[in-house]
Amino acid sequence: MYIKKTGNDINNMATEKEYFTLLHASTDATIFNEWSWVATQQQHNKEDSHLFITYRRKNSGELIAFFAFSLCKEILYTIPVTVCRFLQYPYGDRIGMLIHPDHLHIMETCLADITTELSSHFDIIMWDQWTDTIGLLSRARQWALRNNQKIHIKNTCNCPVVRTKDITKKELDKVISSKSASRIRRLRKKLNNLSHRVVLGSPDPDKLDGILHQIMTTESASWKGEQGVGLFSSSTGAEFFREISHNLMRNNQLFICLLYMDKTLVAYRYGFLFRNTFFDYSLAYLPQYGHLSPGIILLDALFDEAIQQRFEAVDASRVGKVSQNPIKKWATFYIDHYRFYWFGHGLRATLLFYVISNLKPWIKNLQRFTNDLCGKS
Repeated sequence: MYIKKTGNDINNMATEKEYFTLLHASTDATIFNEWSWVATQQQHNKEDSHLFITYRRKNSGELIAFFAFSLCKEILYTIPVTVCRFLQYPYGDRIGMLIHPDHLHIMETCLADITTELSSHFDIIMWDQWTDTIGLLSRARQWALRNNQKIHIKNTCNCPVVRTKDITKKELDKVISSKSASRIRRLRKKLNNLSHRVVLGSPDPDKLDGILHQIMTTESASWKGEQGVGLFSSSTGAEFFREISHNLMRNNQLFICLLYMDKTLVAYRYGFLFRNTFFDYSLAYLPQYGHLSPGIILLDALFDEAIQQRFEAVDASRVGKVSQNPIKKWATFYIDHYRFYWFGHGLRATLLFYVISNLKPWIKNLQRFTNDLCGKS
């Protein structure tokens, strides 16, 4: 028998200590499942959204499952709907389900409870950037089929990860092509002729705000700033990342790579540490220094540091489905990300189901066909 409870505030559902115990045991947990991240995200949740949090405990009181979602109104494919997402949306790059590995069988009953309790509140559930290596995705699919639930599953990305433990930099450099290795050597040589400084690590607490301001300035001048897709492009994002940076720094989980020319921050790689793995969350650089490939320079320096510090790996965190992320060149293995759709029973949910599962793939296939045709003509 298990104890279940639902609520709308994580602080009333579990202590940070027992949450950490579950997090530590959960195979697919990531930095974006951390208490610091979820608690910060809860504070920055949209005013018009509703939190839904549920847990399972053993009769002894041990926390064995914890789920946190946010419900809000959105317009998807011109259809106004209520969407249920992971609480970590939109900033969480990869999210694992927090279920103790000794109790994976409760996944089905958890799904039944979640969909039943939310049935009158959502049109569609979208679990984005879900990662699974322990069979929970398969359990969810099978449960949905048995219960005539309309679902759609999409593999959103294959994220490259580079193992850096028990390997030398020389061995790692042999992984890439000779052409790529020669290019990096030329970049190093070109950079060594310039006045520069590379700084890697967790900033001092009293210097963090100054560094974040430098990062914001560099990002604003980059293509991310111009297109409004940077971490600090919106006031909401800027506030969130300032706070999460401070919260993670206190746990020694913030790790930043900086490239300076004189006193100017030319480029940065902003990321996090979790289970001794660096998550490469965001990169930006000043466009006038693009010829130096500063992102590659910082990545090369990061590999050096990761090997010296005996990090387990450098993880790209998330990439596009068709990505040019340079980490791919060194990749040891890939981690799949999924988007799992659950559709409600109303008219809008039914419309969305046919758009997402039938019409959208058809349009994409038509676009590919048209592009191929234009390319051949």
